[in-house]
Amino acid sequence: MQETQYVVDSYQQEIPVAEGEGTVRLRIISILAALTLLLSSFSGIVPEQATAAATLKSVSASGTVIGGGKIQIKVVLTGKAPAGGAVVSLKTNRPSIVPAPPSVIVPAGQTTVYVNDIVTKGTQTSVVVLITAKFGGVTKNGQTLIRAPYVTSITGSSSAGAGTNTLNIRLVAKAGVGGMIINVKSSRPSLVVVPETIKVPEGQTSAVLSYEVGAASSQYTYTITAGANDKGAAVVPPDKVVKPVQISITFTRSATPTPTRTATPIATSTPTGGGLSTTCLTTLNDPQWDRTDYYYSIGVVLSAGDTVRIRTVDGWSFHLRLAVAHGDLVSQGYFTDYIYEVRTTSPTHFEFVADTEFDHVSKFDISCGDGSDYPETSTPSASSDSSSATDANVTTTATETIAPPTTVATVAPPPATATGLAASCEAIGAGAFNQVSSGGSLGEAPFTAGEMIAISAGGSAFNLSIPALGLSEPAILSYVWTVPATGSYDVQFASTAGEPVAWDVSCSAPGT
Repeated sequence: MQETQYVVDSYQQEIPVAEGEGTVRLRIISILAALTLLLSSFSGIVPEQATAAATLKSVSASGTVIGGGKIQIKVVLTGKAPAGGAVVSLKTNRPSIVPAPPSVIVPAGQTTVYVNDIVTKGTQTSVVVLITAKFGGVTKNGQTLIRAPYVTSITGSSSAGAGTNTLNIRLVAKAGVGGMIINVKSSRPSLVVVPETIKVPEGQTSAVLSYEVGAASSQYTYTITAGANDKGAAVVPPDKVVKPVQISITFTRSATPTPTRTATPIATSTPTGGGLSTTCLTTLNDPQWDRTDYYYSIGVVLSAGDTVRIRTVDGWSFHLRLAVAHGDLVSQGYFTDYIYEVRTTSPTHFEFVADTEFDHVSKFDISCGDGSDYPETSTPSASSDSSSATDANVTTTATETIAPPTTVATVAPPPATATGLAASCEAIGAGAFNQVSSGGSLGEAPFTAGEMIAISAGGSAFNLSIPALGLSEPAILSYVWTVPATGSYDVQFASTAGEPVAWDVSCSAPGT
């Protein structure tokens, strides 16, 4: 048997070989194997594997914005862009609202790129816009919420009277294409009438709300609510929802008719032989006496047989004061249809002053005829006051008549002075109060029962009051006051316009 020999390689491994040629061949193989193992221990010498090409990782946009604001789009790759950059295509499903560029380039060696200052368009409806990006065979989606503008404030007076009032409604941003519809609601629709909707014009941030306030006998408070009609409100996150805006307003009754009112000049006429006066036949039947206002005043000379009718076309109630001849108060109350029949035996001056309840603008209608034109429809109420006023829009017809004069008991004359007048009456008669001023007062002057004090202001309207008697006459042209009882009285008068007028104050003895 041939004896086997072992050769020890560099790792001291014993390898059985045969003598002769086999021995040399095995030594070469052993050396090569050892070198291979040695070289593989150095990692830096092992060849590096090739890097995978970058693809699209994500696309996103910056948060929520009101239409018209700016947004930012962000594109991210899975790795660095190759030399020359990576061209990523972009588009949105609502290009009319979010006009994204058709593509964007991620610079070489970068993984992210931003598209800044993309100006969105205004919209009537909040909407979620989808953004799509494509690169390297990969498609990714992102989204952004574009909101419709909402109401941010309602401004206006905290108090309002009857009639037309206005408020200003403002949006948080400009209204988009077609404008922005605003829903409006009143807390007291029976008294405060508002339109269901108004529109803020395209490109504007506000609109004026015009609404009607009804009159009432006492003060009340109402609320007006306004909110944008956003049909896409459901896509707005709950924590971002803006509730409609409200404003509380207090209704207040209007004060006494404004001093800028002017009374209608007195119309005169000649009686027509016992029939209707020419004033009744022509002047009062002329449409010029009909007017749309909350105040009516006319002075006329009428004769027996004339029947005057005053009413409001829309049925709104009015307060009527009627002065006959020397200012004697005939009627005072609230009506919607008033008929006045004259039964005096000679032409007499009459003055009608009417104003609607709560200064409601109404269409007055005045006409004149005889008794057959306007038959009595109810029992007249000769002396009612404002406390018995009926509710507005409740038809109340009254007929007032003036009977022929009757015999009046003779009143014993007061103690006579040198001229038969009280000293105060003498001073007035001497022209002490005939001056140019905006108003005046006779003071607590003593008068004798039956004396007559006449006051006028050169054809201008004025207010008169006698506090002790509770008498108050606004916007009259002339007045003759007969002293009811001997005593001291304060008679106050003032121009309704607050401007100087030429006063004519006179006094005459009882029975003159």
